[in-house]
Amino acid sequence: MFGNRPSLALNTNLFATKPDNLIRIILDGSTAALPSGGAMPAFGNVLNDKQIAALVAYLRRTFAPDEPAWHDLPNYIAKIRQTAH
Repeated sequence: MFGNRPSLALNTNLFATKPDNLIRIILDGSTAALPSGGAMPAFGNVLNDKQIAALVAYLRRTFAPDEPAWHDLPNYIAKIRQTAH
């Protein structure tokens, strides 16, 4: 896939009270068409729950530093994966 990729650093879900939408975007990707022609690929089959948890925690801490940390992310991600199927 060519074109620009959306930056997760700009994702408004970083400021949400729950990480659900951000996790789903990382797991499932986004096929929303961008003017640049890019899309967010899915990483659910590439990254495990601990890796996704580390990414989600990093994004929250780095790009939404005034927001409280999300806790128990690996278990939260596992539950989201179960409900996706």
